[in-house]
Amino acid sequence: MTNENVYNTLDVYRAAYLCLRGHECNGAYDEKRSKYIFVFQRSKKLESDLNNFHKGDKVDVMEFTTKIKELRGRIYQRMDKSGGSGSMMEKVKSMFKKVDIVDIPTSKKTLLLTLANSRA
Repeated sequence: MTNENVYNTLDVYRAAYLCLRGHECNGAYDEKRSKYIFVFQRSKKLESDLNNFHKGDKVDVMEFTTKIKELRGRIYQRMDKSGGSGSMMEKVKSMFKKVDIVDIPTSKKTLLLTLANSRA
């Protein structure tokens, strides 16, 4: 498939809309840019649907929300498979050095997440 036969987008909302309009979404992970790209087969219907998207065409909100969650799931799943720098959980875990429970003036306990000091 050559580049002129495909349409690529990084926009999860645009991709969700196109999926709801019946277009098959194939994804690709761009290692150089660390980005997940949504790839669609280019057609006249796709071009028409893109124009409708930009004109504010309406879709069912629940279907749209569900499709966005599904597509984001693909992104996170693919990023976790890439390991190391792409692992979302590892990135979050590395941001925190320790967890402390401390007293505060209102006599309630609160959980403070102490960000790791870059010099540590």
